[in-house]
Amino acid sequence: AIVASMREMLIAHANGAYLSPPRVSMMLGPERVLFSAGGNLDGAMGLRVSGTAASHLEHVAVSWLASGEIEAVILGNEIGARRTGAVAAVAADLLARPGEIRVGLIGSGRNGWAQIWALTGARPIQDLSIYSPTVEHRERFAERARIELGLSAQAVSSAKEAVVGMDVVILCTTSRNPVL
Repeated sequence: AIVASMREMLIAHANGAYLSPPRVSMMLGPERVLFSAGGNLDGAMGLRVSGTAASHLEHVAVSWLASGEIEAVILGNEIGARRTGAVAAVAADLLARPGEIRVGLIGSGRNGWAQIWALTGARPIQDLSIYSPTVEHRERFAERARIELGLSAQAVSSAKEAVVGMDVVILCTTSRNPVL
């Protein structure tokens, strides 16, 4: 449902029916805090306050209905990763060849999981190859993908092995050095 909702929002934004100004950033002590907002022309709107990806600050999101009633208050860091995953899933669905896809993933953290989780809501995944420099992390990720998402997933020993021949390649890494 999140991928379908994100697709609708992106289409509305492209058609001028959803407005979202650039986010605002400010330093509060040692932390950078981000503020973003958006809304439909009918009056429904949302606001998100969060830290950066590297921050320990939790995200807070508030959603209002067009009537002015609060629809939801959401706390936690998972929302940022899931939102990003949903945007990427819409893009992959539009850009990849039709049908089942083979996916290569570099990175085995929370954002990598959210990307694969969301992508399963957009397309059937035929095969998933995961590379992460830590053997235990990539193996644990592959096992989780097999159990929780029912995917054919395997940990591989290099970034190249993860991406060669894949229909979709996803990079979710904090590496400051090139990984491909």
